Amino acid sequence: SRGINLRDAFFRYFTLLVIWGTIFFLETVASRGLARIFSGSPFRQVIFYISLGIIVLIETFFAYAVIAVMLENRRAWRAIVRTFSVAKSLFFPTFILVLTPLVFQILFIIVRGKIPQLMVRFSPEITLFILGLGITIGFITDCILRTSTVILFLVKRDTERTSS
Repeated sequence: SRGINLRDAFFRYFTLLVIWGTIFFLETVASRGLARIFSGSPFRQVIFYISLGIIVLIETFFAYAVIAVMLENRRAWRAIVRTFSVAKSLFFPTFILVLTPLVFQILFIIVRGKIPQLMVRFSPEITLFILGLGITIGFITDCILRTSTVILFLVKRDTERTSS
C-alpha cells in the first residue's frame, strides 16, 4: 500500500512539475522573449503590455491544469488538454478570475518600484513592510484564485456529468 501511494505521489508531483515547467517556459518566452526581440523598438511600453496580456491568457488557459491532475488523476498531456477544454468553455469567468488577482499583483509591483522614494520619505524599514505586504497579498490572491477555479471546475464537471 505504501509503495503504491508513493508511486502515485511521485507521478502526480512529476506531472505537476511538467505542467509548471510548461507554464514557466511559455510565460518566460512571452515576457523576456518579446522584450529581447523588440528591445530597440520605440514601442517598448506597448510590447510590455502585449506580453502582460499574453501571460494573462496563458494563466487563463492553464488555470485548471493542477485541478485536473489532483482531482481527476490525469497525466500531463491529458491535464493540459482538459484545462484547455474547460478554459475554452468557461473563458470569460476564468479570465476574470485570473485577471482580478493579477491586477492586485501588478499594482503591488508598481508600489515596489517606488520603494526608494518611500524609503526617503518615511524610513528604510518601509521596505520590510512592503515586502511583507507583498507576500500577504500574493498569498491571499493565490488562495482566492485557486479556490475560485476549483469551485468553477467542480460546477463544470457536475454539469458535464448530469448532461451525459
